[in-house]
Amino acid sequence: MFSKPKNGKKVNRKILIFIFTIALLYWVSPSIAEIDDYQRAVDAYNRKDYKISYKLMLPLAEKGFAQAQYSLGLMYGKGRGVIKDNIKAIKWWELAAEQGDGKAQTNLGWMYEKGKGVQKDFQKAAKWYQLAADQGIAKAQEKLNLLLQDKIKKKSIKVPKELVNNSFHTNAKTFQDGLNAFNKEDYKTAHQLFLKLAEEGVATAQYNLGLMYGKGRG
Repeated sequence: MFSKPKNGKKVNRKILIFIFTIALLYWVSPSIAEIDDYQRAVDAYNRKDYKISYKLMLPLAEKGFAQAQYSLGLMYGKGRGVIKDNIKAIKWWELAAEQGDGKAQTNLGWMYEKGKGVQKDFQKAAKWYQLAADQGIAKAQEKLNLLLQDKIKKKSIKVPKELVNNSFHTNAKTFQDGLNAFNKEDYKTAHQLFLKLAEEGVATAQYNLGLMYGKGRG
């Protein structure tokens, strides 16, 4: 049990939260030694000493270091220091992506879009692109916009027939405007734009709207 303060006063709640936050950051953050190892791995990779880079990167990735997980996925995806293996690349990118690594999320989106190591799944591609786009990653925003335009045009994403035939360009622009508003934290505008598309059956807008409701934005 915790002992009561000797002066009888309650401990300031903000102080407790601050202490807990610092303790949590200390617990989940990589150590200085791990950061040094990661930098050594990056340096080895940049000088094309891929086997050394892999040897340093693997234990960091196994400990849950997201940047190392992303980098390991990159090595498997390009066959550098290891035999090229899209399935293993996806494995490491998924681990990094689940921790919020935007580059890993973007790469996962591309793998699902192209069917590399996984079955093609445009909904999952859009999901990962969106998560990266939410972090302001321009490459993901561009790919999401292109995916939306292309797949609505080809009916790969389920939307009303009249939407496909007449207004996919307009809706792609509306979607991008919604995304831009979201990134500027103009959640009210983003909500209005995504809601309009969601009501017309645009799957990615429906997903975004669910994300906003889940996070209480807009």
